[in-house]
Amino acid sequence: MSENSKTLKAYQVDHYEGPGEGSVIVFAISNAPARRLGASELNLDWDSVESCRRAPHFDQYAPGPVPVGAMIDAGWQFSCDRWECQQPIAHDHINDDGDEIDTAGTYVVRGRRVFCTQECLARHDASMRARRAAKDALIEVVEATFPGAQVVRVHVFNDRLVPSSEEQGKSTATFRFPGAKYLSTYHFGDCNTAWVPQIDVPAFEALYRGGNGATHGT
Repeated sequence: MSENSKTLKAYQVDHYEGPGEGSVIVFAISNAPARRLGASELNLDWDSVESCRRAPHFDQYAPGPVPVGAMIDAGWQFSCDRWECQQPIAHDHINDDGDEIDTAGTYVVRGRRVFCTQECLARHDASMRARRAAKDALIEVVEATFPGAQVVRVHVFNDRLVPSSEEQGKSTATFRFPGAKYLSTYHFGDCNTAWVPQIDVPAFEALYRGGNGATHGT
């Protein structure tokens, strides 16, 4: 029998004591290839793997991935995927007060992501819609301030378009304008200032200094 025709089996590969963070389920024909695969997925070398052992209760899900719900039922712990929440999701979870509670009773799975409640998923979706709207608004600002500019990427603080500051972080857009050799950067709320590479300053000034009051930094 060739190796390709052998049955894939489930293995749990741990960096720390699992199951949980630092652990992964992989499918392989034997321990050695499972260890290599698990090390790769955990971004480890061979010697950094704490353990690699069979997980036969997951064999039915070959070639993977194992459903999140099945992993939770088997004792794995996840965190809510909403950044502002991150509550542990597990059966028989021990909270900070030492109380044993079941936080897995109301979780919702979307693909490989898990949310502690339907409400948290709804809040996540609302935040993503607001973030997309904030990014679209920043693109519109750049295109209005620098006509003809092509926005390459944008970054907004969380899900809001706020002026750049040390406290809130940077709301920025990277763009290319006609005649530019390199990319320039615009900081929202920074007096219509674009940070332009020195080599592109003449082209920038020819396009924008006379009309809309935009300035540049280098």
